[in-house]
This record gives sequence, C-alpha cells and structure tokens, in this order.
Amino acid sequence: MSVIKLEDIAYVRFAAPDLALMQGFLEDFGLTCFEEAGRLHGKGSDGRIDRCLEHMRERDRVALVGLHER
Repeated sequence: MSVIKLEDIAYVRFAAPDLALMQGFLEDFGLTCFEEAGRLHGKGSDGRIDRCLEHMRERDRVALVGLHER
C-alpha cells in the first residue's frame, strides 16, 4: 500500500453532476461559493482563495478528482 505525504494542500478538486446541489451543501458548512469558468469554488471562512474546494460538473459522476499540493 502506498502512502501519500503532503505538506500543505492548496486545493481539493471534486466532480459532481449538480453544482447547485453542491453549492447548497458547501454553504451549509459555512463555505462561501462562487462560480468561475463553469466551475464551482468554495472557500473557507479565512477568505483565502488559494485554499479552496473546486467542483467541476461531470455528468453522472461524483468523485474525488485530486489533491493539489503547494
């Protein structure tokens, strides 16, 4: 089994078929959301855009697409 060692996560990217549903979910957890270039971004309460969740619309697929390190 391989182990991934990350020092600092820049952002996490997910795929979801319904971005409006995802936005409601993220806002329920206190994230501020905005759309840009067809992708939904959710950022935490510290307001840093360089640390965010990114959701992209993919039909019939919900998945963790990747973690991105600084």
